[in-house]
Amino acid sequence: MNKTLYTIGYAGKQIDEFIKLLKIHGITCLIDVRTSPFSKTFPEYDKNRLKETLKANNILYAHFGEEFGARRVEQEAYTLSYNLKGEQFEQVDFSKVENLPSFRKGVDRIFNAVEQGFKICFMCSEKHPIDCHRFWLVAYYFATLSDYFDIINIISENETQTFMDVINEVDLASEKKKFYKEHNELQSVSLIQLDIPKWVQYWDKFFSNNESDVRKKWVYSNNRIGYKKGFDEND
Repeated sequence: MNKTLYTIGYAGKQIDEFIKLLKIHGITCLIDVRTSPFSKTFPEYDKNRLKETLKANNILYAHFGEEFGARRVEQEAYTLSYNLKGEQFEQVDFSKVENLPSFRKGVDRIFNAVEQGFKICFMCSEKHPIDCHRFWLVAYYFATLSDYFDIINIISENETQTFMDVINEVDLASEKKKFYKEHNELQSVSLIQLDIPKWVQYWDKFFSNNESDVRKKWVYSNNRIGYKKGFDEND
C-alpha cells in the first residue's frame, strides 16, 4: 500500500499548470476538501468544470466537503477560543472534527482508495499549506496516525514541502516571546492577586504546557486559520 499522500492549492495556478503538477507526481485521485467547491476568481476550479478536466486527463475527482471541509455544520465541532489579541470567537476545533462521524467516514474512504492503488492528493485553494486546513486538519491527521502516512505538499514544479517542512515554518517561539513581553505581569510573584483577563490566562496555559512542539504548533495553527463563525469562509 502506498503510504504517501499529497496536498496542493490551486491559487495562482493556471489549470494546465495544475494538471501538469498532478501528473508529475503521478496523482490518480484528487480529493477536493473545499466546503463549497466553487471559485469566483478561478472558475476553471468549479467542481463540474474541474471534474471534467481531470477526467480528460485520467484523474479521478471526488468532493469531500462534508467529510473534510473547513466550515462545519455540526455544532459539536465548535469551541470558544481567543486569538492573541484577546478577541473571542466560536471556532472549528480540529480535535473535535477528528471524532465526527462524517470525518471518520472520509478517513475510511481514503484508506479504501489507497488500498485500491490510488495515488491521492488533497486540494484546496490556498497556495501554501501552512495557511490551509488541507494540511492542518486533513494531512496532519493522516501524518500523525500510529500507522502514519508521509505527506508531500506540492507548491510548484520545482518545490515541494514535507510534513516537517510545514511544521517548522510555524515560529511559535517568536509568538511566545512576544506574548510574555506584552504581558510581563504574568511573571509577577503576586500573580494570584492580579486580575488577569481570561484570554491572557488561556494563552499563558497554552505556552506553558508540556505538550510537544508539533502538537502545540497544530493547536496554534488551528486557532490561526480554523473557520470562525461570523467570518467569511476562507476555504
